[in-house]
Amino acid sequence: MLRSDALRLLDDPVFHADMIDMIRLGGEILQADDEAVVVASAPATVAISRPGDEASRPVADSLKRLLDRWLPDPCLMATAHDQVTADFIADRFGFDDVLPCLSAAFLGAPLPVDLPAPIRIKPLGSQWTSVVVDNYPLNGPQYAAQRVADEVMWGAFDGSTIAGFIGQHVQQSMGMLYVLPQYRHRGIARALIAHLANRIIAEKRTPYDHIVVGNQASAQLQRAMGFTISQRTLYWIEASTAFDHLEPLAPASSPN
Repeated sequence: MLRSDALRLLDDPVFHADMIDMIRLGGEILQADDEAVVVASAPATVAISRPGDEASRPVADSLKRLLDRWLPDPCLMATAHDQVTADFIADRFGFDDVLPCLSAAFLGAPLPVDLPAPIRIKPLGSQWTSVVVDNYPLNGPQYAAQRVADEVMWGAFDGSTIAGFIGQHVQQSMGMLYVLPQYRHRGIARALIAHLANRIIAEKRTPYDHIVVGNQASAQLQRAMGFTISQRTLYWIEASTAFDHLEPLAPASSPN
């Protein structure tokens, strides 16, 4: 009942792609009613959406009590699907940064993976950890190294030379895309995105990622590939040590 209520309230498959995926991967639904949907996906990590007109309203005392009830202390990371809730969480835990993002989701059939010869895509082994760490500074070196160790990274290779990489974040969203300068403007980024999106589609899930507001290059590329980008903004709120503690959600064996 709680699951069906949550999925009914999360009525935008693009804007709510993250929370829908969290539920399908076994995230714990803490609340699902007309006031809020709250889902926990990993230790000290929650995602919150206030359906309908609630998102534009100030955080009432009742919702403050609910957020205090569901947010772990310390809260390491949260996503809020409205700015009012995001600002409340940031104030509650003393976080300085609230990162506004747009949600991008691919709702179509598998994408063509057009690679320029002789580029090939294959899983990224541990010998390439330093390349990922050196070229993906967000979230810290420990996070990047762990994603390689968790075997959720794929690389584009020119023979034995790495040309670029992509991976899945701890929440199983797409990201960490990087193409080395000498291999840019050859369609490698597009091919890496398509490759990973197709793997997620094969798991009967929706490929999605979050684009930082203002990153026009990423938005334009994904629109050109057929991704739909949300009109509304969601917000990441993170502690500086958030990614030192998180465990990934394992893909469900038979998601619905």
